[in-house]
Amino acid sequence: MGVSAEVVVVVGGGLAGLVAAVQLGRDGLAAVLFHDTAELGGRARTERRGGFYLNFGPHRLFERGAAVVGLRALDVAVDSSTRGPNGGLAIRGGVKHTLPVGCLSLMTTGLLGLSGKREMARFLTAVPSMDLTSLQSLSLAEWLRTAVHDPLVCQLILAFIRFTTYCDDPDRQSAAAAIDQLKLSLTGSVMYIHQGWGTLVAALREAAVSRGATVVTEQLVTAVNLNARRATSVTLTDGTVVPCRAVIVATSPHHAARLLGCVMPQLRATTAVRVAALDIALRRLPSKRTVFAMGVDDPVCFSADSAIARVAPEANAVVHLAKYLRTGTEGSADDERHLERTLDLLQPGWRGLEVHRRFLRTVVVSHAMVSAESGGFSGRANGRIPDVDNVFLAGDWVGPTGQLADASVASGMRAARAVERLASR
Repeated sequence: MGVSAEVVVVVGGGLAGLVAAVQLGRDGLAAVLFHDTAELGGRARTERRGGFYLNFGPHRLFERGAAVVGLRALDVAVDSSTRGPNGGLAIRGGVKHTLPVGCLSLMTTGLLGLSGKREMARFLTAVPSMDLTSLQSLSLAEWLRTAVHDPLVCQLILAFIRFTTYCDDPDRQSAAAAIDQLKLSLTGSVMYIHQGWGTLVAALREAAVSRGATVVTEQLVTAVNLNARRATSVTLTDGTVVPCRAVIVATSPHHAARLLGCVMPQLRATTAVRVAALDIALRRLPSKRTVFAMGVDDPVCFSADSAIARVAPEANAVVHLAKYLRTGTEGSADDERHLERTLDLLQPGWRGLEVHRRFLRTVVVSHAMVSAESGGFSGRANGRIPDVDNVFLAGDWVGPTGQLADASVASGMRAARAVERLASR
C-alpha cells in the first residue's frame, strides 16, 4: 500500500473514528482509516430487510447532546424527526400507566399517589439546574437514598435513568453521569434518524472522503509501531507496514490495549454496559398510539421507531425492545421471551403481523460505565498516551464529555484536534 508518511492513521470505523477522519480533513490533514469489517459504523450500522431498516437495538440521539453539536460543527446533516418527552407509557406490575414527565402527564397518571406526584414534580423541576460537581464519586443508589423519599418515585427515577443511559447498576453508576444524561432527556427532544443510523454512518464516510480521507475496510491493524516516544507506522494483518505521522485508536479499550501493549495507560473505568435487544418488522403497528414505553419495576424499554422516522414501508412498522442487563451478565433465550411478553402487553396482536425479527442476545452499548468508584467522568481515559507523543484514543469510553454517541463524537473530534495541534508545532 503506497501511503505517505505524512498521513494520520485512524484505527476503527465506528462513530468516533469516522468523526476523527472528518475533523482531520477539515484541519487539512490527510487521514487513512482502517476498519476490520466490510461495514462501517459498529453498533451505529443498520440492516436493511426489504423496505425495513433495523438498527441494532434501540438508539438515543439527544438533540442537545454533544453528538448533535459536533455533527453540526462538522456540517454533517442528520436527517431525522424528533420525539419530545411526553406521550410515553410506564409499566409497573404488568399494568400500563401514563409516563409522568410533564405537568399534564404527572397530574393524570395513575402510577403515583398525590404525595409521590408532588415529590416527582419537585425532582423534575430541579434536574435541569442540578450542580453535579459533588456527585461524580457518589453512586446513584447512595444519592437517591438521601435525595428522594417516596420508594415509588425512586423506582421511577431509576427507570428514567436506565432509559437514558442503558445502565442497570445504580450501586456502581456515578450519580453525576446518571443525572447528566437525564438532563438531556428532559430538556430536549430525542432524534430518530430516517432510514436508520446507517445513513449517519454513510454521511460521515462521504464527508471524510470528500475532505481527503482514504477509507479502507476489511483491514485489521495488528500493531502500532513505536520508536522513541513516537508512533512511526502501523502493521496490518497481511504484514503491510503503513508509515504515519500520528495514530488515533478509535476501538474498544480491549482492542486498544492489544495494539498498544505496555504503553497503554491503565484504565479505571472498564465495565461494559450491555442490553439484550429484540428488533421486529411488522406489517402494521397494532396500537398506533403506543410509541415508547419503559418498565418501572422491570428493566425493559420499547420504541416504535417507525411512528417517528421513515424506517418502514408505508403502513408497516419497526419496533425495538431491550432488556437492560446487570453488570457482568449475558443475555439469554429467556430474555427474548421476556421481551416478547412485553410486546404482547404494548402491542397486542403483533405476533400475527411479524415480517422479520432479530434477537441480539448481548449488545455492548457502551464500553465503560461512568462509575462512582472511578470518580465519575474523571475516571475515563483522557485520550492521551503518557509515554507516546503522537498516539491518541477515541471512543465512547474516552474523554470528559457525554456518554454513548455523545462521547464517541466528542472524543473523535478531540483526538483529531490534538493531532492538529501536534502537527502545527
